[in-house]
Amino acid sequence: MSALRSIAVCADDFAFDRAVSEGILALVAAGRLSAVSCMTDAPLWAELGPKLRDAADNVALGVHFNLIERFGHDERPLAVWMLRALTGTIDAAAVRADLKRQIERFVAVVGRLPDYVDGHQHVHAFPGVRAVVAEAVTALQPQRAVRVRAVDKFFGRTDAPLKRRVIGWLARLGKPALAAPLRMNTAFAGDYSLTTGVEYAALFADWVRSAPDGALIMCHPAAAGATGGLATGPAELDFLLSDRFAELLEMSGATLARGPQPFGP
Repeated sequence: MSALRSIAVCADDFAFDRAVSEGILALVAAGRLSAVSCMTDAPLWAELGPKLRDAADNVALGVHFNLIERFGHDERPLAVWMLRALTGTIDAAAVRADLKRQIERFVAVVGRLPDYVDGHQHVHAFPGVRAVVAEAVTALQPQRAVRVRAVDKFFGRTDAPLKRRVIGWLARLGKPALAAPLRMNTAFAGDYSLTTGVEYAALFADWVRSAPDGALIMCHPAAAGATGGLATGPAELDFLLSDRFAELLEMSGATLARGPQPFGP
């Protein structure tokens, strides 16, 4: 058995829809998560956010910064943000206003600042966006030690290597804007094709075995009926609720990180 390591498992997209939120709440109740990333500009946030707040005594809660989903209006595709990031045409003032509003919506429901900020489709790490996130989070430090998800150091297998390379490349381009003390995880995994038929349990087992201490594994669990292309959500939920997940951690010499700041040494 390897030396004991602490690994954070973070569920993304809370409030995206009811199926996603129900799945995440089930995992929180079962004690199977370290953190939950919240889409605070989703229409369901005001209704479902209090359920998460009341259940998450030992789970970190963060803002899943969203610039892509507009929940039925004014949608801005990921490709648009990638192009803007690469051409230096990000409207920093508009991004700053979006982030401020989403943090304020988090505070209105949870009653405090978030434990961390990450991004839907990893947009928080893009050049131009990352500078705004770093600025905002630095300004919050006197009130709360808000951290930022790092996505520039991957571990373990993926069935979507091109996707991984693109994410890492964009994150490295934006990295100088993010001060090292704001990082919340030593390494990152959980990325894959999100297609049905993928052996999720096998991928997760490889991530756990490969994870260094302080690593973060993202997940996208959902109950049946999830929208937005999250067809693999039920499979992720079933695995994370299973005895196999708990046994995997024990056999790999890993513990599930806990508390408001479970990310890294």
